[in-house]
Amino acid sequence: MATALCDPAALTLALDTVFRRFVSRHRYVHHAVVAVSRGDGSFTWSAACGDAHPGGPRFEADSPYFVASITKLYLATIVLRLVEQRRLALDDRLGVHLPPERIARLHVWRGRDVTPEISIRHLLSHTSGLADYYEGKRGRSLRVQLTTIGDTEVDADEALRIVRDDLPPRFPPQSFETPHQKASYADTNFLLLALIVQAVTGSPLGRLYEDLLWRPLALTHTCLYGRTECLSPLTSRPATIWFRNRPLTVDRAMRSFLEDGIVSTAHDTLKFLDALVHGRLFADPRTLALMHGGWNRIFFPFEYALGTMRLRLPRLMTFRYVPALVGHAGSSGSWLFHCPELDLLLAGTVDQAAFPSLPYKLLPRLLWTCRKLPSRTSTRS
Repeated sequence: MATALCDPAALTLALDTVFRRFVSRHRYVHHAVVAVSRGDGSFTWSAACGDAHPGGPRFEADSPYFVASITKLYLATIVLRLVEQRRLALDDRLGVHLPPERIARLHVWRGRDVTPEISIRHLLSHTSGLADYYEGKRGRSLRVQLTTIGDTEVDADEALRIVRDDLPPRFPPQSFETPHQKASYADTNFLLLALIVQAVTGSPLGRLYEDLLWRPLALTHTCLYGRTECLSPLTSRPATIWFRNRPLTVDRAMRSFLEDGIVSTAHDTLKFLDALVHGRLFADPRTLALMHGGWNRIFFPFEYALGTMRLRLPRLMTFRYVPALVGHAGSSGSWLFHCPELDLLLAGTVDQAAFPSLPYKLLPRLLWTCRKLPSRTSTRS
């Protein structure tokens, strides 16, 4: 297949310019990092700016940060690895792996407990209809508490209690006999997946990440915050997340989030995504195809398959064509995407919880820059 390769020096200068202009035009971006790599390894670029924390040190291209919900992409990979090993099945119901008393009445629809109908496939695709313990709208949500009152810890049992006692479900578990299903993004789904994975393997989630992903891929600066240590010591603590001009303290929350607690760097996340999308993490190529099949809309402009987001920005937003991106994003303004059309990998964060959509103003410009420069052509098999 022919792949366009831009002149590296010109592309580096152009990407640097795009990044600096983006940061200078957004006053709530206190620091940022971005990394771009071609799938064939012919080009890699990264840039960072600002201070990692109020008063320093500087935020560097290899500085650690909370990847937030990008963690779900890692967790989905573990789940599907276990499916390949036949230790799990996508159609397994919750009660096969978790005690009935722990999951009872998590989803009561029109007076009937339909929790036993929820499968692993429902959880991976956000089609269970379960309430979201993090974003739940009844009363003050956990997200609002973190951004207004302050840091708080919510363990798994408390999260499930919130879902059971305080929040209504969204819709009944969806049938997969139709081409499309209702989908509603909920951290509860992936919390349950984390509990299932631990129950099936008998291992803490952090150890599974280490054994199946971090050590094999040499992700030396990646850890599950508060639960594992990085393979190489971090040079600093994870970068501060901001809410407009106010730095947030989230240590207790991040230590308690099984489904959202990974700390990594831009380069480590790119290494993980490169291995995932280029077929080095699954024994069967059909597993990746399964992960990227059956897209349902969750919220504009995102669709969701199995543990994977697809971002397709319409021309009405950008006034120009933007290729689709596949991967995952986080509510702190973090992103990790692959552009199949250009075979580009993109990672980074702006660590701005008040405006998590900021990256979607930057990502199209990065893609346009990589497409528009004069190029030479090489053949890639």
